[in-house]
Amino acid sequence: MEGYTRAVRGDRNLYQRRMFRKVRFRGRFHGPYEQSGPRWWLYLILLAILLPLGYFAYSGQIQWPRFPVPPRKVAKTQAPPQKMTPIPSPAIITHTPADTPGQALTELLEEAPEGQLAFRGDGGSTDCKLQVIELPSGKELMALKVSNLQHPRWSPDGKQIAFSFEESSGRFGVGVANLGTQGFKTITLGTENVSSGAFCWYSDSERITYASGDSIWVIHLPTGGRVQLQHRASARLLAWRSRQELLLGLGTPPRLRRFNGITTREMPLPGLTIGGMEVAPSRDLVMWTTVGSEGTDTIGVLDLLSEKSRTLATGICGRPDWSPSGREFVFSTCEAAVAEDEGAPAAPEKAQSASKLYLSDLNGTKRFITNGEDPSFSPDGEWIAYGDKGKIWIVRKEPKDPPILVTPQGKSWRYPVWKPRVSPLKKG
Repeated sequence: MEGYTRAVRGDRNLYQRRMFRKVRFRGRFHGPYEQSGPRWWLYLILLAILLPLGYFAYSGQIQWPRFPVPPRKVAKTQAPPQKMTPIPSPAIITHTPADTPGQALTELLEEAPEGQLAFRGDGGSTDCKLQVIELPSGKELMALKVSNLQHPRWSPDGKQIAFSFEESSGRFGVGVANLGTQGFKTITLGTENVSSGAFCWYSDSERITYASGDSIWVIHLPTGGRVQLQHRASARLLAWRSRQELLLGLGTPPRLRRFNGITTREMPLPGLTIGGMEVAPSRDLVMWTTVGSEGTDTIGVLDLLSEKSRTLATGICGRPDWSPSGREFVFSTCEAAVAEDEGAPAAPEKAQSASKLYLSDLNGTKRFITNGEDPSFSPDGEWIAYGDKGKIWIVRKEPKDPPILVTPQGKSWRYPVWKPRVSPLKKG
């Protein structure tokens, strides 16, 4: 009996060892140790975490850290050559003394750049015109009568021009002219009074932001919809640095405020009150002008990444302008005129204006160009339009030829602005 029991127990142990080996082998694939499937409750937990994060990020209530991104290089596309059309009268002449023979008109047409130039035709404060001409032909594309027009600004797509003007009530409003319809409309209310220059385009060319009192409004031009930003400030100047950051130029004391929809940061500027503000094409630098105690304007550059500012020149007048490269800018100073052929102060009978144009780099190294004010760079960065004694001229950045007159004589013209070059990658 004892031997039988040992035999049965031995067989049972052998059976168990065999089964254990079999189970262990099967467990790696589909046996008792088979890995369980995905746990559905883990997906519910992840979904409960990710859904609120996605909602707040989309609505802009979460501000992710931003890092400076270098501007994307866009391949330059060469436009096909355009056939020049003759003009009936010599609308473009050289800026030379009366006793010096000028160049032939055909040579001037070859030298003048292609593009469109907007400016104010002045027949008095109540008899102003917004005019647009085409170069090099000199053909007039638009002439709209606007009362006391100031600060014309092209839309980013080059199809519209915004400007400030004096309404019949005596208040200043903002109007938008359309080259396609040859008309303009007022986007501000009659009860509002917009500070001269306190408006700017949004990057989509469909919205304009302006400041009236301590309120800031955004107007959607296609629908006429109005949205008031949740920020109170008596801004004199406005500029969008990006789609989510608005720059405000505040008057006395002069300072620049950054507003991203939630938070604000202020940076003080030297001087008594702010005069101008222009954002560089790189969107990381701001050129500012302020008025000092002696009534002279100061120009400087503020780095938005380091938030450090430096003064570059004093005694300026009018508005400066960035070059398309963002590495240099042009400005005018209120000084005695310079004789261009001698490099010395001109005689009163030969002086062209009381302002001089300078080209400066970001280190403050400047170079005299010609006499004039209110400069504007061409889209290719090779030409500069400017005003001089009521006339509009264009001159090369590296002046090797005399300036060229682009407006008829006998009238007063101011505020020239080149139409921007529209990239094929951008809307419009």
